[in-house]
Amino acid sequence: PEMIAAALARLPDDRRERLATALSGAARATQIQVGAAVVLAAVVGSAVWIGASLVDAPSPGLFGLVGAAVSVIPYVGIFVGWLPVIVIALGVAPAWEVLLIVLVATVMQYLEATRWRPTIDRRSLYVGPAVLVIAAALGFTIYGVGGLVVLAVGAVFALAMADQVATDDPEDPVDVEDALEAIPTPTDEYVEPTDESSTPAAAEAG
Repeated sequence: PEMIAAALARLPDDRRERLATALSGAARATQIQVGAAVVLAAVVGSAVWIGASLVDAPSPGLFGLVGAAVSVIPYVGIFVGWLPVIVIALGVAPAWEVLLIVLVATVMQYLEATRWRPTIDRRSLYVGPAVLVIAAALGFTIYGVGGLVVLAVGAVFALAMADQVATDDPEDPVDVEDALEAIPTPTDEYVEPTDESSTPAAAEAG
């Protein structure tokens, strides 16, 4: 924080205020995304661990850990995290257990994609699966698990910062009241009918 404050102090007042606002917004959006990912990972990891225990998979905790890690990938991660358990269940579990696990995985993925993810994105920003996959792969290649986490979080912060800068236009500030006035309403297009007898055409006809 002190290094950032010292760097901001060297900027002109207008740029310093804009950049500080952008950094604050990007940090808040990143915190929301990271917090949501941790909560989702805990829920999915616990569910996968229970499912792996149900089919007597070896080391169910490891399956839960993998499911938790993969679940942070938006829109597809939860079902991918369940795939190892589904594969093992196909070989050793009865049909009803396989169907139950597939159903649970599908419902969890559906709720994440249609309820959880849109809510988080509205509060922060949209983060696609490709960004996290690429950042995680590069981070893991460079420095293992630590690099994976750091680079994934850094990618989210970079996206948030770009979003803040892209939506900041000091040359064309938009006032909320002006924006609302620009939206047409049914009353703006309503024209009060006039008496036909008072129109010139009616007068000539008479």
